[in-house]
Amino acid sequence: MRFHVILLVAAVALGNSAVGEQQSLDSCAIQVKRSVQHEFQHVVAIGWNTSKGIEYGCGGSLITPKFVLTVAHCAADGDANVPTVVKLGLKEQGRTDDSSLSQVLNIKSFRTHPQFRFSKKYYDIALIELEREVELNDAICTACLWLEDTTPEEAMRAIGFVSPGFSPNFDPILRNVTLKEISGKECGEILPLSGRTLPDGLVKEQFCAGSDDQDTCEGDSGSPLQVKRAGINGDMIPLIVGLVSFGTPCIEGSVGVYTRVSSYKDWIEELVQLLHSANRENGPKLKLNLHQTYQHIESDFFGMNPTLTRINVVPPYYYRT
Repeated sequence: MRFHVILLVAAVALGNSAVGEQQSLDSCAIQVKRSVQHEFQHVVAIGWNTSKGIEYGCGGSLITPKFVLTVAHCAADGDANVPTVVKLGLKEQGRTDDSSLSQVLNIKSFRTHPQFRFSKKYYDIALIELEREVELNDAICTACLWLEDTTPEEAMRAIGFVSPGFSPNFDPILRNVTLKEISGKECGEILPLSGRTLPDGLVKEQFCAGSDDQDTCEGDSGSPLQVKRAGINGDMIPLIVGLVSFGTPCIEGSVGVYTRVSSYKDWIEELVQLLHSANRENGPKLKLNLHQTYQHIESDFFGMNPTLTRINVVPPYYYRT
C-alpha cells in the first residue's frame, strides 16, 4: 500500500524559518525534535471561561504553531457560549510531567467549515486560530495529517481525557485507546442512522471505529484518531486520520464516528494560507499550491443567531462534548 502522507511543518508559521521552502502540505517535514517522554505533544484541550473557572470540554490537535484542528460542533457549548482558550502541554496518564511546560493561549478565531450546520452531523471540522504562536518545547509539538482516502490498515490510537465532560478548573489528563475501523454496514447496525441529523447516512467524509472494550467518550470531541510513521530524521511522527465527532453512549461495545481529515485537505490548506498571509502582510509569505480561491472565510457560526447554535443532543447520537 502506498502511504501518501503529509508532514506538516512545525515551522510553517515561524517567520523566516523554513517558510520560504514550504511549497504545499504534501512536501514538508517536522523541524522540531520530538520528546520521548511526552507522546502526545500535539493534543490540546479547548476551554470555556466561566464564573467558576476554565471548563475544558473538547480536544484538538496543534498542526502549526498558530493553528489547532478540531471539530465544528465544539464552536459552542449547549448554552451557545463560544470557547475562549486552548491548553497545550497536557499531562499524560500514568506519568509525572513537568507542568511548567504547559501553556494556555487565547483563541483569536474559531473557523468552522462553511457547510457545517449544528442541525446535521456533516462537515464537522474546524480550525482554531490562536492569539499568538505557541512556544514549542519538550511537551508541545505539532502533528501531521494523514492524506490517504482510506484509513490505515493497522489499528489506530484515539487520544482523549481521563475525566471526560465539563468540570470547572479540571486539569486535563490524556489517555489513549486502540481502535480499528468498522465497516459502514456493521456501524449502521450498531448506530441506527437518523434521517433528521444524517439524511444521507454516513458519507465518505466520515468513518466508524471502535473495539470490544474501548472507545472515546463524552468530552473527547475534536480529539485525534491517529497512527505514527517515521519522519525524515527518524522520529515517529503522529499523523491525524480522524477527529472524534459523535457516537453511541460510551459503554462497552460502543462505536464512534470520526471526521475523515484527508477529505478536507484543500480546505485546511487554503484557510491556513489565507489567515497566515493576512497576519503577515509585510513579511514572508507561506508558499502553498492552492487549487482554488477560498470564498467562505466569514461563513461560520459567528454570524448566526445564537439561539441557532445550541447543540441538540438526540439519542442515540451523542456529540462527544
